[in-house]
Amino acid sequence: EAEEKRKKDEELEKQKQLEEESAKEDADSKLSKVLDRLDTLEGVVKEIVDDKNKVPSADIQTKEGVVKKDEVSPSKASDLKSSASDTQPVTVKSKDSNCAANASANTAQPNSKGNGDKASPADSKS
Repeated sequence: EAEEKRKKDEELEKQKQLEEESAKEDADSKLSKVLDRLDTLEGVVKEIVDDKNKVPSADIQTKEGVVKKDEVSPSKASDLKSSASDTQPVTVKSKDSNCAANASANTAQPNSKGNGDKASPADSKS
């Protein structure tokens, strides 16, 4: 009877070891899958960052072109400003939405001082 208990205990220990090994193998395979996915995501993030770095330089060039054209003909300036404001939502997505929204509102209405007065009560009092 004691021998049978020992054999059962040994078999249980072997089963536990096999289960632990299979669990480790599963964890290793899951880990390798996660690492592969991480590598893929890192590559995609780098591509996105590269694209965003290219886009702002293009936006700066187009905005400078708009400023130069504004100086040439005031009648076309309003059309160019409206087209420039149409392109700004693209930059809103690439930056912090609050900061970009405020920046686009300020650039879309450069002559409007009412928004500035409401934002800073000290300016309206003085």
